Amino acid sequence: MIHSIENTDINYTIRHSTRAKYARIVLKLDGYEIVLPKGLPDDYAHKFAQRKKDWMKVHLNKENNKKQNIKLRNPIPENTHELIEIKRNLKKDILAVITKYHETLGRPNQLKLKFMTSRWGSLTHKKTMNINISLAFAPYEVLEYVVVHELCHLTHMNHSDKFWQLVAISAPNYKKSEAWLKNNGNLLLKQTTVIKEKNN
Repeated sequence: MIHSIENTDINYTIRHSTRAKYARIVLKLDGYEIVLPKGLPDDYAHKFAQRKKDWMKVHLNKENNKKQNIKLRNPIPENTHELIEIKRNLKKDILAVITKYHETLGRPNQLKLKFMTSRWGSLTHKKTMNINISLAFAPYEVLEYVVVHELCHLTHMNHSDKFWQLVAISAPNYKKSEAWLKNNGNLLLKQTTVIKEKNN
């Protein structure tokens, strides 16, 4: 159930958690979530939100400003059919990057597209490359950097100095892409969560 703080545009839901030790506020893509420890009544959340409304408003405005400044490469899919098409195009883009770099960095044995909550990509010891579907909405150069990053792990399965030297040689502007992910990554991950929930 969605609740609103009177005379504001702040919306929030309430969730009770056995793991929560105290009340806390989490900013989601579509509003706030107030997490309460088991045993605390919903009325506590309403009073808590009222006390924190100024703080919530400031952070909500910051988040909205970020959304306005991000230009997504693809629109957020509204249904499963649109998501399938976005995944198909994302796979084509990734394979194009792999083909571009395969002579110097090699190829993975397998490619998987996944919803991930805290990683952009990974490479297993069996050389399976996993790429976060959120990157379908990031700038192409950011996607290319993440793929190159994982391809470099075919040579160095760590983040040693030699690994980063190979990244720098292969993608000289990689720090620009890393900065983009640092500044905008949390919003992309939240969008991924919404997409996943819509299509479950």
